[in-house]
Amino acid sequence: MKKLIILAFGICAMSCRDDEPRSLRQKLEDQMEHYEQQGFSGSILVAHKGDLLLRDGYGFSDKEKQIANTPETIFDFGSLTKQFTGAAIVKAETLGLLTVEQKLSDFFTNVPEGKANITLHQLLTHSAGFEDFLGDDYDLIGRNEFLDLALASKLKFAPGSGYSYSNVGYSLLGIVLEDVSGQTYESFLRAHLFNQAGLEATGYILLKNNSFQDQLAVGYRNGDLDGKPTEKPWMNDGPGWHLRANGGILTTVEEMYHWIRALNEKKVLDESALTKYLTPYVKEDEGSGYYSYGWVVDSGTLGQLYWHDGGNGIFSAVTCSFPETETIIIIASNDSTIDASDLVEDLIAIIGAP
Repeated sequence: MKKLIILAFGICAMSCRDDEPRSLRQKLEDQMEHYEQQGFSGSILVAHKGDLLLRDGYGFSDKEKQIANTPETIFDFGSLTKQFTGAAIVKAETLGLLTVEQKLSDFFTNVPEGKANITLHQLLTHSAGFEDFLGDDYDLIGRNEFLDLALASKLKFAPGSGYSYSNVGYSLLGIVLEDVSGQTYESFLRAHLFNQAGLEATGYILLKNNSFQDQLAVGYRNGDLDGKPTEKPWMNDGPGWHLRANGGILTTVEEMYHWIRALNEKKVLDESALTKYLTPYVKEDEGSGYYSYGWVVDSGTLGQLYWHDGGNGIFSAVTCSFPETETIIIIASNDSTIDASDLVEDLIAIIGAP
């Protein structure tokens, strides 16, 4: 009789557990396991209301060496670079090196008349009228050659009269930053942004150091080997100017989490500078979002949303921050089979479900 009672209790306990609703953490884990089965390779970090719900890697950062992806794996975060450039320009303004109202003609000589009055603010908000790009990411184009090419290019519209996403504009901001600071783009970011946020595995040239090589993910195009970002053609001080300051930043989901928290805690920019940095200024062409200085500002089921994605057809990444619900989602992928951005909506739906 005693054995029967124990057996009955055990069956009841198992049944009760099966009937219990899955925790939010379990739901997110189950969804990510599904994505991994579909071919997702990368890393993810999800935080909600002060809890770190998910911090894990899926697939391999290096299939040949069988090195698994982890939260410390370093990926190419693409256009999320722009939020660092935007923050750097605002920081430079607080240091008295420039103002966002200044014009291209304040920094460069022989600027064509139609571009002379373009402001840094217009470059930051994609409202200057420049094309998206003027060459390949890995062309070894120097500062002066890129500047001449950009200033000679045809604008898509009169500055300030529209919106058109432009990598060119952000590379110009990087050149301005180097000129006014006397530092390379990366060294300025390290001195004034990364150190304050505690970022140690974020940058360009720093990540070519051998001590980071096992952390650095290999890229795959639909499963086929493409190689590491640091194996692509770079100049001595970083990528060529078709990529520098607008894309290609190397970092981890863990470090991006520290970056967002440092911004929220005003460790990088003070209240006034942070407000200028994150204000929604110019309506995007598609959707309901507005562009600030390197972020898209929108609203969603979890409250006001600050987000940006990036990718180069191999690596992809996306970061979403909902300050009102203390929700942060950061995803990076090293295989184009499944883009990081394709995961976001389902994860947000799971978090926001009643």
